[in-house]
Amino acid sequence: MLTAAVLAANAGLADLLRRVPGEFSLARNGQTLDVRVRLLARPQAARSSSSDRPPGRPRTAARRQPDAANSAS
Repeated sequence: MLTAAVLAANAGLADLLRRVPGEFSLARNGQTLDVRVRLLARPQAARSSSSDRPPGRPRTAARRQPDAANSAS
């Protein structure tokens, strides 16, 4: 479930959240809009390999090796 309180003057953000896949609901609460999106579950096959990493392990960029032509040996 995704929930957000958005200022009514920033209705564009609520429109952006409307694009999130799931069941969208919107309620006005004074000067705010209470947005709720019940998120859709992704199929197991569509999940990226990053979900297979243990929690707390950040994604690291591949380290580049210097090119032999660029090294001054």
